[in-house]
Amino acid sequence: MIKHPYFNLLLHDDEELESILGTSITERSTLHQWPLSCVQRIRMSDASTIIYKVQGEFSVEAPFYRAARSSLLVSARAIEQNDSLHALLLEDIDAPCLSELTLDRDEALRLVDDITYQISQIEVEGALPFLTTIGGLSNWNRYTITQLRDLETLIERGTFRETNRDVLDRIASVCNHSSVLTVIQSTSGLVHGDLNRGNIIMHPDGTKVIDWQKAFYGPIELNRANLLEELGMDPRPYVNPGVIDLLGILKISWFIQCALRWFPDGAEGYDREIAKLQLCLTEC
Repeated sequence: MIKHPYFNLLLHDDEELESILGTSITERSTLHQWPLSCVQRIRMSDASTIIYKVQGEFSVEAPFYRAARSSLLVSARAIEQNDSLHALLLEDIDAPCLSELTLDRDEALRLVDDITYQISQIEVEGALPFLTTIGGLSNWNRYTITQLRDLETLIERGTFRETNRDVLDRIASVCNHSSVLTVIQSTSGLVHGDLNRGNIIMHPDGTKVIDWQKAFYGPIELNRANLLEELGMDPRPYVNPGVIDLLGILKISWFIQCALRWFPDGAEGYDREIAKLQLCLTEC
């Protein structure tokens, strides 16, 4: 294993990967790297390529691919990484991402319907791993208690300044708003957690969705709202108002965890983002 030069990640060296792949490696190029993961394209002696992805502990992607079955997913193989399963070999698909294409409104709506339906139909062998569980009142209550406590910690430490106790109280109020609680009690299932356009591959033989490291259990309409926003469309005509607030709360929660655990050096920016996001939440 080799340590990533910048982040707390361990990668297989060439010899280890060649042993796993059963062939020699001729090229290894980094496509994306940040503190939580590193993605590389591996070119082998027969000129074929495969994607190698190594991740930190904040991910359920490797066990997700072991359990999930769907034409929406790329072919994947989880490989051991220091006695864990945080490394993946993924099919390298030669097709554009949604971020590279322009869709008209009707095309976009059809795509949203198709992807949200396919996510709901993903088959599972055994138990599907989730990063967190928010579907149902008891799960939501546990989740919000933790997030609000962490936010209070950041405020008390002086890490956050624009996000003050008034903002904390407002977020807490929205978490318990009737429209949000209605959504929390609606149909729950697999939620992707990061349905951005770069994670959707528009292959002629069928759309593929990648990057399932933040998959969680929650109201399934979050997938629709997330994707509509990504496509530059207002989700409000298509989902319950509480879904919009819930999506906002989840974004705030991500910034809370980034500031507290994952990227504390960026806390000032997360503070500003939370202060802005809370202004978009329902007036309680």
